[in-house]
Amino acid sequence: MWIHDLRHALRLLRREPGFAGAVVLTLAVGIGATTALFALVEAVLLRPLPFDRADRLVVLRHRDVNTGLTKPDIAIGDFLDLRARQQSLESLAGFNAFHSTFFGEREPLRVDGVSATADALRALRVEAASGRILEDGDSREGAAAAMVSDEFWRTQLGSDPRVLTRSIVLGSTRHIVVGVLPAGFRFPGMARTDVVVAHSLPTVAPGQRRAGWIYALGRLRPDATLAGLQAEMAALSQQFESEHPGQNRGSRYEALDLRDLLVGDARRPLLLLMAAVAFVLLIACVNVGNLFLARALGRHRELAVRLALGASRRQLVEQVLAEGIVLALAGAAAGLGLAAAAAPILATLVPGGPMPALEQVGIGNRVLLFALGAAAASALLF
Repeated sequence: MWIHDLRHALRLLRREPGFAGAVVLTLAVGIGATTALFALVEAVLLRPLPFDRADRLVVLRHRDVNTGLTKPDIAIGDFLDLRARQQSLESLAGFNAFHSTFFGEREPLRVDGVSATADALRALRVEAASGRILEDGDSREGAAAAMVSDEFWRTQLGSDPRVLTRSIVLGSTRHIVVGVLPAGFRFPGMARTDVVVAHSLPTVAPGQRRAGWIYALGRLRPDATLAGLQAEMAALSQQFESEHPGQNRGSRYEALDLRDLLVGDARRPLLLLMAAVAFVLLIACVNVGNLFLARALGRHRELAVRLALGASRRQLVEQVLAEGIVLALAGAAAGLGLAAAAAPILATLVPGGPMPALEQVGIGNRVLLFALGAAAASALLF
């Protein structure tokens, strides 16, 4: 019965191309805008980070209660003490991003890299595609170990299977290659990661505790919670202030989820935009409903004749509903096309640094299901 109704709906709508075109275009704009924003929200807020049990990954940041300023990195003296005293993390890793020049057989190349302690890759649970990951003791002066990205290995080192016996020169420093990173690996917060080199930490905290700054990353122990880590950081901050009142007065260290740091202040604007665009879809449905109402008034004689010929009211309702489904599906298909084109453009307009999967915004299974749900809701609304 429904197949017959759908076929009949298609025949009727082909006779009214102006009406069908207006409805499809209106729905396409509403569904397309809503789906494009959802694709952005799905990539940034809903899609899991590309690390094992990423919900257990946390970062620390520094807040100065005297000025109200917050920094995402930590003074090196405090980092060493936090690393030694904290109990909630498997380990507290440190890292800094850097830019350098690679001198190989071709022209010099700018590379984006990370200088990280060995436990940073362990916290991220990264496994080497070839060779091994960084280990404690790899940061020997003048010959620090390094891992190269899969792309760097292929494009700059010629996919050399003997890469683990080679060294590379970054700037003025020679590094021994000990492993190749998995394809597509990016260090958190970086648009790309060409190399990861072993970071050397001082063995004791410097007298000038603000002599350097470093980013801090860790993985919660199985029995630890983020709330417990936050309480521990507050207590340690108080201890440091008591021990070093001259340098640590007003310094507070806070823990937050890795995704929260990467997303930053974009979460609230994205959700507000999503709500606003959903309201646009609602307006589109109201406009389509008005078009259907005007059309129904024009079809009053046709519907009366069909009732007189024996059609039941249920059959008439099913026929009108079939027409709505056909138009909703057509609007969804056109809207998906608009969304596929608009979503990558919207991603470039999001302020801030690299966010999770921002460059991978597109029409995936979850976004497709959302678009179909929007089409179904639209059909019911009008």
